[in-house]
Amino acid sequence: MPRPSNTRPEKTRKPQARGLARRKAILDAAVRLFAERGFRGTGITGLANEVGISHVGLLHHFGTKEKLLHAVVARREAEQVDLFDRLAGLRGLEALRAIASFGEDAVTDPVHTRLLVVLVGESLQPDDPLNGYFRDRYGLVRAFVAAAVRSGQEEGEIRADADPEAVAAEVTSFIGGAALAWLLDPEAIDIAASYGDYVTRLTADLARS
Repeated sequence: MPRPSNTRPEKTRKPQARGLARRKAILDAAVRLFAERGFRGTGITGLANEVGISHVGLLHHFGTKEKLLHAVVARREAEQVDLFDRLAGLRGLEALRAIASFGEDAVTDPVHTRLLVVLVGESLQPDDPLNGYFRDRYGLVRAFVAAAVRSGQEEGEIRADADPEAVAAEVTSFIGGAALAWLLDPEAIDIAASYGDYVTRLTADLARS
């Protein structure tokens, strides 16, 4: 005779699976609506209606709208772990050339690209919910680029007179500006080509002759 403990998971599995599915549906809807209307322009009731539940049911899963916002960002971070791991192993010009893939990613996943641009615009004040997150995020990009320049200088493939911090600031500014310009007029701008051209010019300028 099987032990009672063997049957208990069967009784809880379906409710747990439904809860996970509902949580995913809420996050998916939040990504869409935050990208379209911003965090501030999206109401809990409208978001709940999008998922087909009450606002009380939505808050049951996330507690507050701000916690939902952080959950949206955390899920996106988790989805990009492989990308971050791959970039972390690159050095010098190879690391800088890899930045071109950001443009391809924007085309592949325009919703998340728009989401990040919209949320950045809502996070300029120190007390905004994601101000610290985006400051850290852009700081990591600058650190990655500066480290790439330094490692390239150490290996003799990047000019010794290049300023790693200045290059890092330039690249970070390009990334933010390119996404914004593309979203404003996607018919006029080929963002993947823009990234490719920019990285080609950047690496050619930095390469030691």
